[in-house]
Amino acid sequence: VSSGGVDGDYLIFSPFGDKTTKRATLRDQVEDVHINFTMSGSQWDAVNQFVNTVGWKLVFALNEAMRNPWPHGEWDSTNAELLIDYTMMKGYHQIAWELGNEPGLFHKEFPLYTINITSQEIVNGFKKLKDLLIKKGYPNITIIGPDVTTSGIHGDLFRGFLKELQYSPNLLNAVTWHHYYGNSETMPLSDFTDVKVLDSFFSQVADILLLTSIYSYTGDLWLGETSSTYGGGAALLSSSFVSGFIYWSFGSLG
Repeated sequence: VSSGGVDGDYLIFSPFGDKTTKRATLRDQVEDVHINFTMSGSQWDAVNQFVNTVGWKLVFALNEAMRNPWPHGEWDSTNAELLIDYTMMKGYHQIAWELGNEPGLFHKEFPLYTINITSQEIVNGFKKLKDLLIKKGYPNITIIGPDVTTSGIHGDLFRGFLKELQYSPNLLNAVTWHHYYGNSETMPLSDFTDVKVLDSFFSQVADILLLTSIYSYTGDLWLGETSSTYGGGAALLSSSFVSGFIYWSFGSLG
């Protein structure tokens, strides 16, 4: 089971559930969404206890938007270290770690602060995370990323990331990307059964395989997120029978 998404880059861990300072974006001021929020120790306990009970493994995305100095510095791992220390103390060892969500869209998620993260900064953040987990003695370390979007696959950020990864081939256990078939606000009913739309996944996989071969990446590739549409789902469509054609058209669910 995976926990993260856009909200993951607003999450701050506090063992006792302390209140956190609001860091609003331009979109927050209009829609009052996506503000910093606190995950308490008891909430983290509940997630891990559930995962352990059902025998799953948890994929958890750490907040990559924490920068020092804010907002254009390197990844600030202080809060992540607090969470990892708590996790070690509790003996939660079934976690695969991510760092951030869709970094190529940071300039849209944080427009007020014009965050434009580079491929080098992403790789450096993963190095910092891995060094931190090693220092803490976390067992069976699993780190995956960078969770690029469908459009991000063809951008300079992902190419640069793969290029930088050549110098650290064992940094990640898997390279991840996201695939959606359209925008929740604009995707029409006809696209849910359009063969060309349904086959877009296969062309995207071909693009991923080509890029990873160009940059000599031979590790695992994981589909980190998928659904019919991004942005919460198309009203009266994504939750209906017609959305099933998307999943029947390929083995995206395993």
